[in-house]
Amino acid sequence: VWITADADRGIKRFETLADPYIWARSTMKSAYEEMAIFYRDRKDYPSAIDRYAKALSYDPGNPRLLMEKAVVYNTMGDEESTLRTMQEAVDRGFRDSVTLTTMAKMYFERGKDDLAVEASRKALELHPNATELLIPMATYYQQVKHDYAGALSYFLRAIAIDSTFAPSYLNAGLCMKEVGDTAGMRMYLRKYLALAPGAKNAEQVREMIQSAK
Repeated sequence: VWITADADRGIKRFETLADPYIWARSTMKSAYEEMAIFYRDRKDYPSAIDRYAKALSYDPGNPRLLMEKAVVYNTMGDEESTLRTMQEAVDRGFRDSVTLTTMAKMYFERGKDDLAVEASRKALELHPNATELLIPMATYYQQVKHDYAGALSYFLRAIAIDSTFAPSYLNAGLCMKEVGDTAGMRMYLRKYLALAPGAKNAEQVREMIQSAK
């Protein structure tokens, strides 16, 4: 009823008269959420954020409200607040592969590898074939953790999904070298050369194959 022809006046009247001691918490939450949506649709993002905060004060930690708030932050271009609010939603049980993938990429970009890996793992539980996550995860285990067996498992999963992406073969071969699988190393490095014969490191890879014992 508060959204009338004079919406702003209606909102102010509601906020003046609203009494949390009389109105149910769920009613207050719903009313402030409706206000937030109204301001969001009108592109008054600071007011939308303020009303989402008020809605959350009546239902702290509501993951759906937190994600709606994160979307507004994202629209405003406030990446840090977007990421922080998405993390709050995930901590409260929100699960969505797109959100988790976005979080993983943002954390990797910020050098927060542990948080990126955690988000990636949760996203892969929902979307096991996401090569955009498998390859960064593999690279993290290979180059940061030096866990070559762990990295190899992700590179092989990526290859099974996309058999045309040459770098996955190269890195799988390099991981096999580290774990002592010389035959596997040769096989995957040869597949890499077959897919990328003109690569800048092609000669170096050929020498690695020939010198392998």
